[in-house]
Order: sequence, then C-alpha cells, then structure tokens
Amino acid sequence: MAEKKEFERKIIDEMKELGYTHIEAKITVYMLKNETAISKAIEHETGLRQPEASVGLTKLRKMGLLKKEDMKLKGKGRPIHKYSLKKSINETKAEILKVARQKIDKQQEHLASLDAYFVQFTK
Repeated sequence: MAEKKEFERKIIDEMKELGYTHIEAKITVYMLKNETAISKAIEHETGLRQPEASVGLTKLRKMGLLKKEDMKLKGKGRPIHKYSLKKSINETKAEILKVARQKIDKQQEHLASLDAYFVQFTK
C-alpha cells in the first residue's frame, strides 16, 4: 500500500512539474485508476475538500480529459455528479503526454528566442 501511494505521489509530482496543479494531478491519477466516480468519492479518496475538487474537476473537463453526468436525486441535498474519463485510459495518458510535449516545445522556442535576443548584448 505504501509503495502504491509513493508511486502515485511521484506521478503527481511529475505532473506538477509539467504545469498541472496539485489538485488536477491528484484527481487525474485517481480517475486513471478508477475511470469513473461520483464527486463525493473523488473528494473522499483524494482528501480534497469539495470546493477544491470542484475547481479541479472543472479544469480537467475544460482540458477535455473528463466528462460529467448529473445524477437524479430523490429529495433535497447537494447534487451528485458522476465523472468519467472522456477517452480510454491509454488515450488519456497519451493526451497528457502530448500536451506536456507541446509545452516543452513552446518553452524551447522561447529559450531560442531569448538566446537570439541576448546576442544584442554581446560586445
């Protein structure tokens, strides 16, 4: 169990290095393990508070990684949402890596531009 948590922490840390927030990375890892879950389970299993989970889930939906389904409730109370990966696990992982590579490519372009501008300061 401890090895599994350490493995997940390493994935989360790497995703954070690539620009994901801690919350987005935690939810992504959870969803890759489970593929589908209700919002309350995501909150509970990731240790996130409801507002944090809500923001993270919204961002991941905007990135195109998750889809949301409203579930019907009897009576009153907080609505329940079911989240699932928009694509297969392998397609989702590939999409995350593709976006990361695009960010790296963009950073390399900026680095090359900056290097070219710095030539102007050479005497």
